[in-house]
Amino acid sequence: MITEIGRVVAIEDDGLWVQTIRKSACASCSAQKGCGQAVLAKMGREPGFIRVSYEGHQADEFQLDDYVEIGIGEDVLMKSTLLVYLAPMIMLLVGILITGQLTTGEGWMVLGGIIGLLAGGYLSRTILNRNNRNARLQPILIGMTAKPAFWPLDSGENSD
Repeated sequence: MITEIGRVVAIEDDGLWVQTIRKSACASCSAQKGCGQAVLAKMGREPGFIRVSYEGHQADEFQLDDYVEIGIGEDVLMKSTLLVYLAPMIMLLVGILITGQLTTGEGWMVLGGIIGLLAGGYLSRTILNRNNRNARLQPILIGMTAKPAFWPLDSGENSD
């Protein structure tokens, strides 16, 4: 299970809204200097907001600005990643192959590839939206945790 620490920003009857920090894999990547993602990551981390159901916990156990640990199954992450990246790439190749069989023009093949890529992106988005409320694919609330030593979104007004 992949876990993350977040801060509770809203409490609802059926779940919590948790603020997390979007992390980049730049620290472990060898292409840091030539990558646009590395530049964006250094400019500042932006928060992400995740809705998490209680999963055996009660709403009255939590208060705003509490820190919680949430998790998601590794298999869910891998399948989602494959869907988001692989489906558009496969459809791109299918579009190129189909237009290559129908025409001989390189421009038509490029257009077929673009159409296939867009169709693959739409397919991925449709599948992900259809499974948006699937409880098996949602992050789970593991429990309360101590405040991290460093929380980059602290503005100073709610520090201990």
